[in-house]
Amino acid sequence: MKDQGRIVKASREKLVRYLKLTNLYPKEEATLFGKFIYAFVNYMFLQTMFAIIKKWSIWNFNSKVSAIESLNNNMGTLGLVNDIFPFFNHIPVSIAMVDDKYFSNENDNSFKKKKQYMKREQLIDAMEQKTVSLVNRLEIILICFYTGYMLAPAFGIILHVIKSQSLSQVILPFMFFVSNESSARSPPVFSSLQSLLPVFLVESFYIYIQLICTVILHTRFILTVSHVSVEIDLFCMDLEELCLENIESNEDGYYNERDLSRQERKLQLIVRNLVIHHQLILNKVQKLNSSLVTSLVYGNSFLTIQLAILIFCLQQHPDFLQRIRYAIMMIPLLFMLIAYSEYGQRIENQGNKMRLALHNFPWQAKPKWVQSTLKILMIRSNMSPQISSVYNFFKQNRENMSKKEGEIKKIRDKLIRYLKQTNLYPRATVFGKFLYLFVNYVGVQTLYAISQKWSSWDFNSKVSAIESLNNNWGTLGLINDLFILPKHVRVAIEMVDGRYFTTEKDMNSKNKTYYKEKMDYIYKTEMKTVSLVNKLEKIMACFYTAYMLAPTFGIILYLINMQTLSQVTLPFLFYFSNESTSRSPPVFSSLQTLLPVFILESFYIYMQFVGTFICHTVCILTVSNVSLEIDLFCMNIREISLEDSFEENSADKETSSNHEGEFRLAVRDLVLQHRLIFRKIEAIKNIFLFRLIYGNIFLTIELALLIFCFQKHPDIIQRTKYGIMMIPLLSMLVAYSEYGQIIENQGDKMRIALLEFPWQTKPEWVQSSLRILTIRSNMLPHIPVFNIFKQNRENLSKLMKLAYTYFNLLDRVSS
Repeated sequence: MKDQGRIVKASREKLVRYLKLTNLYPKEEATLFGKFIYAFVNYMFLQTMFAIIKKWSIWNFNSKVSAIESLNNNMGTLGLVNDIFPFFNHIPVSIAMVDDKYFSNENDNSFKKKKQYMKREQLIDAMEQKTVSLVNRLEIILICFYTGYMLAPAFGIILHVIKSQSLSQVILPFMFFVSNESSARSPPVFSSLQSLLPVFLVESFYIYIQLICTVILHTRFILTVSHVSVEIDLFCMDLEELCLENIESNEDGYYNERDLSRQERKLQLIVRNLVIHHQLILNKVQKLNSSLVTSLVYGNSFLTIQLAILIFCLQQHPDFLQRIRYAIMMIPLLFMLIAYSEYGQRIENQGNKMRLALHNFPWQAKPKWVQSTLKILMIRSNMSPQISSVYNFFKQNRENMSKKEGEIKKIRDKLIRYLKQTNLYPRATVFGKFLYLFVNYVGVQTLYAISQKWSSWDFNSKVSAIESLNNNWGTLGLINDLFILPKHVRVAIEMVDGRYFTTEKDMNSKNKTYYKEKMDYIYKTEMKTVSLVNKLEKIMACFYTAYMLAPTFGIILYLINMQTLSQVTLPFLFYFSNESTSRSPPVFSSLQTLLPVFILESFYIYMQFVGTFICHTVCILTVSNVSLEIDLFCMNIREISLEDSFEENSADKETSSNHEGEFRLAVRDLVLQHRLIFRKIEAIKNIFLFRLIYGNIFLTIELALLIFCFQKHPDIIQRTKYGIMMIPLLSMLVAYSEYGQIIENQGDKMRIALLEFPWQTKPEWVQSSLRILTIRSNMLPHIPVFNIFKQNRENLSKLMKLAYTYFNLLDRVSS
């Protein structure tokens, strides 16, 4: 294999060049200037602590916040420098990993390997090009970021020199204790240019050190994580190669002894290299953990404290403009936090990819020793690799069963009928695109009305406006799920249209007892699903109709002179005229201005009903499909477990052979069905991903608003109203979380069915197959959202905590 790592070599040399700029690398060759830099960084940390102790009582709010920010920044810089010198040996481990060559099969050029070889080279080149590009972009971004720190004081000094600005307006970014004057407030303010310039130069040098150390940290992360990621991709390619290797027989089905020996030696060599490669990956992950262990500790500490400071200032700072500034500063910090976490997430994703590649390996046609090796690799890959810190505080062609079609087909047709009403499925029409723009407009106009009228609204109007905004966000999520991600709906319909797995035994058996039992079970389960969807449709129709009942009866009472028009309030804020936003919900002075908005809001509520019904129906149908497939799998396991064991030395060898053939066929079908279940679960994960995001956000904010209004609203009748509204919302939250819980419960049912299988009386090859299926089922299926949420009952408790946190924020801001 040609020189691997040749593309990424430039980034590796850049890393070494930055390390040498610190004069602390290699550790044995640390210069006097490097040791001075190390001492200087320690001094910056200590002098900030000293100034805080001495001057805290005389500082104002701004100075105290700035001092804490400086202290946290100095602590982060000290962690960066300590990672290089003097205590740890992490940098050489990282560089050694980048210098390591990727694993190469010894037989790459020995038999029909040229195509495989070229494919590996193309993969390595493509991945290394992405890595180099990412490192270069990161360097530019960090240079711009740290240069921005000193631009304001640099321009301030220039303006002072040309007499356009006083020196008191020149503020340095950090606190540097050189005299009593410089710590009178934080950041320091100076009375003369002679006392300012030395501190300006020192802080510029300090920011330069921060830039170098931060580039070193992130470049190390990118290069090492990318190296392990490529190694796992190469392992998956090697596994694909093994899938294609078979011990072939001649036309009569007999094996030539010489060919058999040659083919088996070839297979042994491939499997041996695969095992060595797997061991190498685990060793590299271990090295990766050891090289990044302290980086996680100080990185997480810095980001946590910085985020807490920003949240505190956002709530407590007396100046409104400063609060806006801190809110804006939270955005890049959150992006940094996401990017920092993504390094470890990439390793976990690649580890999961390796685990799935092993689980999906077609082991049935391979020799027993290959299956035995595969089991060991699967057990070792069951725990996804993670980047964790010290003491684990942080972590970074199948036969089908005919269904009794009829009722379930009606539900599927109903779903498509509702989908076509949106004019966004299967292809978006002009009217469908107009609907999409209309929903976007309703959200934007609510934001505009809030920004224009917030200060003039009373408590009721503000609460109603926020409810409208959150409702618009949920509706926008529903419509985006159809317009931007129509593939998810198509996959869901394909799952419902697909037939359940059937075994050869079900189709060919003279006694159809098990087959009829499964057919009856499918029919009963599908009838429950149909009943649930029909009930859901009626409940949602009543719920959304109720939105417009009050204004409808209000208009009727106005027409018969029993109520004034000012008492007719619409449910949402719709910016139709300046009059319509005088309060929220809008109040109108004439029927001519009210009716157009009433018609538009009625149409908007109907679109909400259609979108919500589609969302929940897709969830119910897909979850029910997978759940039923797992139940059928468990029934097949029970059927196999009741099979009598056959004796290899039986007197009637023909009967024994036929029995064994049927048994092998049943086990093969069981393996194929097991694989099908996991493919369906992966499809459900993709279907649920986006709707979990907008659904969780909508439900959390809505719950927090109801709790807030329940506690803070001055009117006791309104507080009772909000208290009653919490009951259906909590019911919706429980139902929403239950979809994923059903998948987890069914996965656990499948796992227990495999564990309780009476394997003792079965042949060795059945036990071997069972062990592989059990290993694959050990990790319960779940529906995650970027590993932040999981759609199960735990999701309910997390959303309740988030709602309470948001309630506290509303409470602080309002008071």
